[in-house]
Amino acid sequence: MMSLNFKIICNGETKIISQKNEKINLEILENYLNEKRREYDNLVTQLQELKLKINKIQINVTISKILIFGLFSKSKKNEIEILKNEKENILNKISECFIQIFYEFDEKTAALYNKFIESKDEILSSKEIRNIVLNPYNKTHKEIVCKWTSDEYSFLKCNFDCLYFGDTNDKFIYLFPSFFLLDDGIEKSEIRLYNLKDSVISFETEDVEEYGYAPSDAKKIDECWMYQTKHGERDLRYNNNRKIPVIEYGAIHIKINNIVKEKFRVSNLSKAENFVKSLNNFIKTI
Repeated sequence: MMSLNFKIICNGETKIISQKNEKINLEILENYLNEKRREYDNLVTQLQELKLKINKIQINVTISKILIFGLFSKSKKNEIEILKNEKENILNKISECFIQIFYEFDEKTAALYNKFIESKDEILSSKEIRNIVLNPYNKTHKEIVCKWTSDEYSFLKCNFDCLYFGDTNDKFIYLFPSFFLLDDGIEKSEIRLYNLKDSVISFETEDVEEYGYAPSDAKKIDECWMYQTKHGERDLRYNNNRKIPVIEYGAIHIKINNIVKEKFRVSNLSKAENFVKSLNNFIKTI
């Protein structure tokens, strides 16, 4: 067992090349990735069973020392050594349960990707990013504060860090230079890869009445009363009525292959807008 290596060339027409120098598609890469994850899951199960065996034998050795003066301890110790060697072998196999991809960009694509990287680093410095989850039944929504990070995915190593979108609505979303990776985190579920060109990333501004706290880099554009009349005036029926800031946020909409729809509200308006612009400019070249 060993890791698999692939080269992805982005120069106007993205190509995935296997280590056998064969051109493959994203679906085949996805199949390889799921195969590696299944290998990993099986090895982890074997490792857990092996640890239980070792613990059980060690308990028996301890008991034998107490009751029969170590009569069987030597043979058991040999058995433990064999199992520990087997454990080390499994750990080595686990360390190889990943796929390695290496991106090659032409000069134009590399320049646009570098601009995207700059915009990504900028948006990561925003004070707050919220995942807005819509309830399709009553049209209400909840906000989940999430932490975007530059990261790597467990089963897929890359010469560029991917962008992890933090805690979203029951799924893990990673952005690689040519595709989105989706993992719902459920045991034995399938990892999915979606071409960036099949995705839509858009930006808009939103004016939000902020009843909680407003991040320090958010732009206040107005204020209103917590309880107000239909004309926007203070409702005098409430003694604890107070003014609420109206904040202008940057909203990023991500639609992946018409399957997944996510919305993120970013405190820093200009950084959010620049992120979407830079990403879309890059996508056009791959």
